[in-house]
Amino acid sequence: MKVPGKALAMSIGVVVGVSVSFASVPAAQATVACTHATLFATPGGNTLKKYNIDGTSAGADVSLATAYFDIAFDSTNGTFYGINANGQLDIVNIATGAVIRSVNASAGFYNSLSVLPTGMVAASQNDKIVYINPRTGATTDYFDMNDIVDDGGHTYSGWSAAGDFITMADGSLIALLSNGNVPVTTSGTIVVRIANGAGTVLGTVPPSWGGARVQDKVFVAGADGELRRITSLPLVAGHGAIATTTIASADGFYGAAGTEDSDASTCSTTGRNGYTPGVDEYATTDPGTPSVAGALVSSETTPNQSDPSLSNTGVAGGTLASIAGVLGLAGAALLALGLRRRRAK
Repeated sequence: MKVPGKALAMSIGVVVGVSVSFASVPAAQATVACTHATLFATPGGNTLKKYNIDGTSAGADVSLATAYFDIAFDSTNGTFYGINANGQLDIVNIATGAVIRSVNASAGFYNSLSVLPTGMVAASQNDKIVYINPRTGATTDYFDMNDIVDDGGHTYSGWSAAGDFITMADGSLIALLSNGNVPVTTSGTIVVRIANGAGTVLGTVPPSWGGARVQDKVFVAGADGELRRITSLPLVAGHGAIATTTIASADGFYGAAGTEDSDASTCSTTGRNGYTPGVDEYATTDPGTPSVAGALVSSETTPNQSDPSLSNTGVAGGTLASIAGVLGLAGAALLALGLRRRRAK
């Protein structure tokens, strides 16, 4: 867990899958750059900083009402969330820092937030991922971290999360996790991709407590106060260090979020193209119920990458072996039969 004053770094990584037919590969999609792109991060937990993707300031700091262990942004409507040590999920006015409404997540301590495509809020609890109903606070089990496999196909006990989740444009989830039992080349936060209910280790980044996606770039916010951009998010399983570039420095970060989180594969809505502070989308209505963890969007051909030159490049140039590295040989075999997995939005 994130403990003030202690550099306990854990991250949750997400597994990205590929929704294609082996017999017919969809054409690559062009990357759309949002005109309003902001990276939010919370050094010290109770200060909200706003960054452009190059690390420069995107506006004045905002004082938050409490120290949040993590934050999340709903890119489809502009709702901003923070969760504290007691499992209280706050809906926050991103311009003033004032709390609009609060709900208490059931059954204890939570960490690592991301808004799912349906509007539910994913959070970590011990070795599992749950989703929280932002209207009622009710929680539902979503994914068991003990099912995560490394690049050798092995599973391990001992998973925990004190980092973040990032919902990608294809519906998959990138998780920043911790597990001392997993053999990795470089110590740090373990990045996992979760897609269609399966989790795969991609590698490690420096100890990070926050993660976000803005303009198809993936960022991690370090416990050491370094805000880093991932150079290129791996497509296949691995155990080595994932290259990053530092873009800004502050006090130790607790959380991060971005204006393209929560499955913003386009920039067509108000929330994605210029958020309105103070939105509380689910004050009186329930979000939709998600299906399996990281359910893929059939319209997306590949997981979005942190480097625009690699984004949405399709799988035509890849091999079945590359797909097998993410989904496993059984999954690749299913793809070879032309089966498609779809996510209900």
